Amino acid sequence: MPDTYTTRQGDAWDAIAHRVYGDVKYAGWLMEHNHPHLDTFVFRAGVVLQTPEPPEDVSGPDVPAWRKPHEHEKSSCRNRLERGGRRRDAGSVSDFSNLHRPGQRGG
Repeated sequence: MPDTYTTRQGDAWDAIAHRVYGDVKYAGWLMEHNHPHLDTFVFRAGVVLQTPEPPEDVSGPDVPAWRKPHEHEKSSCRNRLERGGRRRDAGSVSDFSNLHRPGQRGG
């Protein structure tokens, strides 16, 4: 495995981890070894990142916090689904028909 990875336009941490290590679970590992770039979410082409060998076992606790669902989100979604409800983001469409649009008169 190479010691570095040169980013492509539009790369993100999880995609780079998958490309380099074969799994997005290594995104946290990759970020830990590239502190100068932690503020970057989407990379421009040509950024050189360090890609050290991963530890023997990277498990759930090393998944970055932004990739983990919050406990309250998991339980409330599970409870809603058990009661026959649907997930809030399951394709529902909001009604914006009452919003004022520029150039229209109120009505």
